[in-house]
Amino acid sequence: MTEPPFTHIFQTNADLPPGTQWLSPFERAHLAGLRFPKRRADWLLGRWTAREALFKYLGERIHPSHLSIRAASDGAPEVFFQERPQPVILSISHSGGMAFCAISPSGQPMGCDLEVIEARSNTFIHDYFTPQEAKTISTLKEPDRARTATLHWSARESVLKALRCGLRRDTRTLSVESEMYTAPNWSGARVKDLETDLVYQGWWKTIDGFVATICAAT
Repeated sequence: MTEPPFTHIFQTNADLPPGTQWLSPFERAHLAGLRFPKRRADWLLGRWTAREALFKYLGERIHPSHLSIRAASDGAPEVFFQERPQPVILSISHSGGMAFCAISPSGQPMGCDLEVIEARSNTFIHDYFTPQEAKTISTLKEPDRARTATLHWSARESVLKALRCGLRRDTRTLSVESEMYTAPNWSGARVKDLETDLVYQGWWKTIDGFVATICAAT
């Protein structure tokens, strides 16, 4: 399968520039209120990765402090350039010292997610996945089981970000199907909203022990 038709980028802590002068004044004020070092580190990496994705999307580099990534009332990130909202949809995810960001034009709901590949308990799978998914995953052996379960969780997270509702929604109302694993390339996935019958096109790949997904409404 070809790459997702959205600008996207991965970054690690090694890519993070020193200092905080590249943040907007609004973001520096927000950072000052984050007490825990891990939360601060993840937030900074996410903001820098979002800027790199925006530079790629725009095809030019502008002074990073002119950009500001702010959380909307529902928690979704929104982009401002010199205090003016920008017509893009931005999705950010970070885990284990890596961040992932994807961008789509305004009006095209999309979400991305990044998860460490790890074993998921039977309780987790039955609590968060559909019965059919749980049955399919139960037939797999490691490491395929961990990778597939992580993919199914990540694809849900991406769709819930596209819906801008997060885990306030019952994850069992989404059903995930995926294409055969084709490491290190992008593979396809399909997520059906069982409440509305809306289908989301998905893309997924593994990278350095993580699963990354992007999902968008078709």
